[in-house]
Amino acid sequence: EAPFDAALVFNFIRLLPPDELAGTFQRLRHLLAPRGQLIIMDELGDRPRGAFSEANRRLIQLELYNSVRGRTHRTRDLTKSLAEAGFSKVRRVRLRRASGLGLLLCSR
Repeated sequence: EAPFDAALVFNFIRLLPPDELAGTFQRLRHLLAPRGQLIIMDELGDRPRGAFSEANRRLIQLELYNSVRGRTHRTRDLTKSLAEAGFSKVRRVRLRRASGLGLLLCSR
């Protein structure tokens, strides 16, 4: 039951409804050591720049909906849920080659 320095959560948040985010983040926070990092990589529902990026984002959302009834969450909504779970210093990192895909770095 030793705490972890970091938790990587890739392509999972999209499977959760909004009302389960804070609870999930809270459970992850309890697994982390003090100053531990939560790193989230997923499709974020923020509006991308450019027509191609927007079309790609919509295609990904359609695929998520049809395959697993998933959804994308906006950075501001995730940041709010992370704060409710006790995380601080949430920072978004834009990935240049992956339209819609983003990283959120969070400190315990």
